[in-house]
Amino acid sequence: MIAYFFRIGTLYSRKDGVYYMNMDKVVCHCMNITNGMIKDSVEAGAKTLEDVQEQTGATTVCGACLEDVQRLVDFFVSEKGE
Repeated sequence: MIAYFFRIGTLYSRKDGVYYMNMDKVVCHCMNITNGMIKDSVEAGAKTLEDVQEQTGATTVCGACLEDVQRLVDFFVSEKGE
């Protein structure tokens, strides 16, 4: 995801002139957590990485996805306007 962001400049993919994020893409393979699950966690009230970790378990096994999950949390919180 990070490599995609740096190559394309956005977390979104473009299809038919509309940008979208694949909510089914797995971001935490240890816990099988998707982008959509991170978004759902934020929509349910999570405001920090720690909140998302508690709700989903993302990043709590090997930690390889920590930066990606943090960026997603930051993105979804800012998108929510909080």
